[in-house]
Amino acid sequence: MPPTPKIWKYFDTHDPTLLVQTCPRCGTPWEASALTAFVCSVDAYANVVVPANRTAGVFWAPASMPPGATEGPQNNGPITVATQFTCHTSGKTLLGAYFYKDPTDTASTHKVTVYKDSDLSVLGTVTSSGESASGWQHVTFTPPIPLAANVAIRVAAYFSTPIYPSVGSGQVPDTTKGDYFLSGTGYYAMGDAPPSQAIGGYYYLIDISAI
Repeated sequence: MPPTPKIWKYFDTHDPTLLVQTCPRCGTPWEASALTAFVCSVDAYANVVVPANRTAGVFWAPASMPPGATEGPQNNGPITVATQFTCHTSGKTLLGAYFYKDPTDTASTHKVTVYKDSDLSVLGTVTSSGESASGWQHVTFTPPIPLAANVAIRVAAYFSTPIYPSVGSGQVPDTTKGDYFLSGTGYYAMGDAPPSQAIGGYYYLIDISAI
């Protein structure tokens, strides 16, 4: 008996028009307006892909910066900054991440890496492409990253020019959304390195897309 087709509830806040989507497993695009079922080249059986306007676990919509956010340069030299997230439910998957790009940031790409909080082992990494001049930028992890319940992760972005927005913890109205918790401690490292240094009371403007 063939296995039950997987159901991908694929949310895209980066493109709220949902005109074009991409399969998170094989990377093949499809037209959301004509979407019924999609045969993924990675899985042997059809995946039904259900687009929606928001994803569970997103703390900031990819539009403007939260009130009170400040912009760099805030340190000397290139820097890696990270925000810590925890999922409280098993069976969830990290599809991608967002980071906020300042208009004065001239870099055309940024590397985004997901670390396990306890030992800073790498769970996934991707380099952005097709960035806009400023605002929220989105990356997709291929393959998606499974999330273990109550195991914290640090989602980090490397800025070759030290211009990165952050926001004080008092500016964040809700640190729990759905199954996800946002830690009040930010992390950083000078250069392209695991973000091991903690700084309390700040969130770097990094967000997640997950199902």
